[in-house]
Amino acid sequence: GLANALMFAPVLRFNMEEVPERLLRLARAVDPGATDGGQFIDWVEGLKAKVGIPPTLTAAGVPADAIDQLVPVAVADACHPNNARPCTADDFRRFYQEAL
Repeated sequence: GLANALMFAPVLRFNMEEVPERLLRLARAVDPGATDGGQFIDWVEGLKAKVGIPPTLTAAGVPADAIDQLVPVAVADACHPNNARPCTADDFRRFYQEAL
């Protein structure tokens, strides 16, 4: 949902520490001249703005105290075991806080 779209950039930054070459490949897919995987994250953030996705959870109307409800949902999600790096509840809490 929207919360996942808004924490996408924090998760990409988290994964870039483990798999920088994957982010660089993605960056080069959208800009053949890219030299850093962070350029893909910038592109994603720009795309979100173009399609009207709010820049932060706060802008989307999600209060900071909702993080306590969102973290267990993220932990229970079946997708995160396929992440490039293992994610803990503390990691998800940090992602949501970064997305505020």
